Amino acid sequence: MTDGYYGYKMDMWGIGCVIFEMLTFVPLFPGNDEYDQVVRIHNVIGTTPRDLIDKYRKQSSHMELKFPEVQGSGL
Repeated sequence: MTDGYYGYKMDMWGIGCVIFEMLTFVPLFPGNDEYDQVVRIHNVIGTTPRDLIDKYRKQSSHMELKFPEVQGSGL
């Protein structure tokens, strides 16, 4: 979604998701497509801080990041 912006924190998130799925045999965020998965993640962790969204928006040329303000439900 951010055209090349990538860091170790994304790897840590991915490892955590894979470990969860290996232990439970179910997808953590079973979306129908990429956007649906992002919405499901957003509903669990809550709205990303505005400054971080602005940083991503500068680096994304193909996806508009528009999400309503949501208080995360947690896992």
